[in-house]
Amino acid sequence: MSTEHVNALPLTDPLDVLYADIAMRIQLSRTNHNLAVERYGAISDWIERPDNPLHELVSLLYPQGSMSIGSTISSKLKNDEFDLDIVAELLLGAGATPSEVLDILYLAIKGEEGSRYYNMTKRNSRCVTVYYAGGMHLDITPAIRMPEQPERISHIFHSKPEDPTEPDKKIIANPYGFSEWYKIQTPPDQHFALAFAERAGRYERGTILLEAQSEDIPDPDPFYQKSAVTVAQQLVKRWRNVKYDARSGRQPPSVMLAKLMGDSKLGNGRLAAELNFQVDKLLNQFEACHAQDRLIIVTNPACSVDVFSDRWPANLTEQKVFLDDLTDFATKLARLSSGIDLNEMKKILSELFGENPSHQVIADFNEQLGERIDTGRSRYNPANGKIDLVASGIVAAPSVVIASNTSRQSQPHNFYGKQK
Repeated sequence: MSTEHVNALPLTDPLDVLYADIAMRIQLSRTNHNLAVERYGAISDWIERPDNPLHELVSLLYPQGSMSIGSTISSKLKNDEFDLDIVAELLLGAGATPSEVLDILYLAIKGEEGSRYYNMTKRNSRCVTVYYAGGMHLDITPAIRMPEQPERISHIFHSKPEDPTEPDKKIIANPYGFSEWYKIQTPPDQHFALAFAERAGRYERGTILLEAQSEDIPDPDPFYQKSAVTVAQQLVKRWRNVKYDARSGRQPPSVMLAKLMGDSKLGNGRLAAELNFQVDKLLNQFEACHAQDRLIIVTNPACSVDVFSDRWPANLTEQKVFLDDLTDFATKLARLSSGIDLNEMKKILSELFGENPSHQVIADFNEQLGERIDTGRSRYNPANGKIDLVASGIVAAPSVVIASNTSRQSQPHNFYGKQK
């Protein structure tokens, strides 16, 4: 295999590797995924128990948002806190008011004093949240299916009793339809998906930078097989969380970013290029709206009246703040792509994605690179003068990636969907 062919494959360029390794550190791990499955099962059984107001009135539970498309990341900067979203489809009459629907779900989950969720449950304006020790919470949104409509188009509900000036309302939504649209729009490129899955699996096993010639190379885990668009989306969401960590008020919704990034993709299997493309695209869309003094409007492609931008941006000032953020983001990404040393990379990556994952990634990369140089095992690509990560044994050989069960298909993250 020629050097040029090797370098054309995913996760063989240093910047691609650094971005991928940051994404691996902030995403939902297999361990936390399994924990979420257990907690989902417990909640599912709990709200169907006898002697509660929703006994035999829950027809279906299924994921929405990031969990359903595989883009979940930690929501906090200093710990691994994950927000997971579930829809609870209820068999309540069409005449049920928003406050009644949210209240009955809250009471069904909270239970009696002394029961398992009694001190863990909070009623919010559109969902009921269960908070777990250790940094995970489930947002359960009640929904009532609309008759004679396409699959799973439903009413969800908004009710904020603490603010009497804010009216209750029913909102038409189809989170399931959006998830299906997104997965069709962003199918994983086979080579990228396998390379990312293998590296993510190694990281979770605590051996992220095994030598390419190792004989103990696990098959890529389908759980981690993602498109470059989805991994880029995780990085964009992390950057957004960094920017809004100390700000009050709402931030750009994840589902809005997923829709805008899912509309089109670069699709060359290179993560840095995909991230640059997606950020430039976001910047151009917000610039175009702001230049016309209008707020961006983003709707669900599976349900045109389901508006993802209904609560953000609330005004042009909020939109301009995000536009300025995007301009800075694009500038820094271009700087990273221009070919700078690891120290400057560390500074910029920390500004974009937070110190914890960025410092860890640079430290690991530096350690591996230094060890290869010290032992005379570093190799350089004569075509561009850059270190050849594959030949130096810093990343797995592409031939190993391709041979690792290429017939596997990406598995959607749809462990929910329990029919009642």
